[in-house]
Amino acid sequence: AWPITCAIPYCKRFLALPQAFRGIAFSFGIPMAFASVFREVTALGWTLFAINLFWVMAYDTEYAMVDRDDDIKLGLKTSAITFGRFDVLVVMFCYAVYLAGLTWIVRERQMGPLFYAGLLIASLIALWPYRLIRKPERAGCFLAFLANHWLGLVVFAGIVPASTVRPTRRPCCPRPGALARGLTGSAFRRRSLLGLCSRDAHLIGGAHRDRVAALDGLPRQHPLS
Repeated sequence: AWPITCAIPYCKRFLALPQAFRGIAFSFGIPMAFASVFREVTALGWTLFAINLFWVMAYDTEYAMVDRDDDIKLGLKTSAITFGRFDVLVVMFCYAVYLAGLTWIVRERQMGPLFYAGLLIASLIALWPYRLIRKPERAGCFLAFLANHWLGLVVFAGIVPASTVRPTRRPCCPRPGALARGLTGSAFRRRSLLGLCSRDAHLIGGAHRDRVAALDGLPRQHPLS
């Protein structure tokens, strides 16, 4: 990650979208955390990396809109200059991709209604910058940039309880299509393992009864009866 970090100051001179390059640098903590905890970067880690890149693009473009006039005078390049009159549309599109990606992850990992509530509040917060950046004013664009710490706080506040409080499911009722897609949760896998252990214990008990019955001269009983 350090070469990317060192190259950030020079991006505005050579790249048309330096905010995308910053998104890579700012999001690199996600695969680093996955590699540290799991010793590898899973598909979930790279998905979060890509999703977070869109959020960085959104709020860093808002900041670039603040300095657009100065950057033009200096001959620098930013996403606000590149997108021109479509800058507001691109910012809101990045917000939409970020929130939609998080919603998909919540659904696939069954993180519960608490995280959905956090995403709903975050979506409402993302609408506030739209009101601020519709007019090309520096003060409004800067306030929109600052509002993103509230969006991140709400998302984080939804992750913490959703990670500790999970909805329970009956062992006989796994999520529809989970077996076909191989996406069964850890709770369902634990229940399945317990079921196999119980079945093995029953078979062993039945074999023991057969042996006792043979020694006593009694009729044998089928293990599963």
